[in-house]
Amino acid sequence: MANSTLRCVVVTPEKAVVDTPAEYVSLPLFDGQAGFLPRRAPLVGRMKPGSLVIRTQGKDETYFIDGGIVQMKGEVITLLTGRAVPKGQIDTAAALKELEVSPSPSATGSVLEETRASRERAKVMLRIARG
Repeated sequence: MANSTLRCVVVTPEKAVVDTPAEYVSLPLFDGQAGFLPRRAPLVGRMKPGSLVIRTQGKDETYFIDGGIVQMKGEVITLLTGRAVPKGQIDTAAALKELEVSPSPSATGSVLEETRASRERAKVMLRIARG
């Protein structure tokens, strides 16, 4: 009989944040939110910052993830990300402060892009924390 759960592994440069059985995983790919169930076809994809939802025993755990790479192979889904923060540990004060940051008038293209990306990450973290 085939296994009816996934094994979800989330790894950051510092540590393995999650290694758990899961019934369902939802994560943000660059072309939209993607859901994963057991026995899904193999996949490698690029993630954008957003909400990771892991359903285990009927309960959802939500994390902010800061983009990265996802691989689905067999019954294991592995996420490599720069940062993964459980919903309850998101620092909303820091995210609000990040929204207030404005680039200097002399900022170049790369600085403007990084400021925009940082503000978008802060918006996503606030949405997850408040949701």
